[in-house]
Amino acid sequence: MRGKLKIIAPLVLLLAAASAAQDISLPKNSDANVTRHTLPNGLQVVIVPNNLAPVVTVEEIGNALMGRYVLPLEIVALLLTAALIGAVIVAMHEKEGAK
Repeated sequence: MRGKLKIIAPLVLLLAAASAAQDISLPKNSDANVTRHTLPNGLQVVIVPNNLAPVVTVEEIGNALMGRYVLPLEIVALLLTAALIGAVIVAMHEKEGAK
């Protein structure tokens, strides 16, 4: 019975996802930036550009970390260092107790 369940469960999930995908409303044809394609199996693909994502460079992230967020960054670094040292000490004491 378990072997059949391993085969049936992914099929049920696939069918549920396919039926849910049919309920999604697609953008109208009047959108200039929307690209529509129909695959050989009849599936319609709509490509919509994401113009809402901000463009952030690595340099801007570095400037923010070394400028505005330098104090929180240093505090997190100290806490992680203390946690690492504590973990090593606990591991060494457990190793000595096992002997």
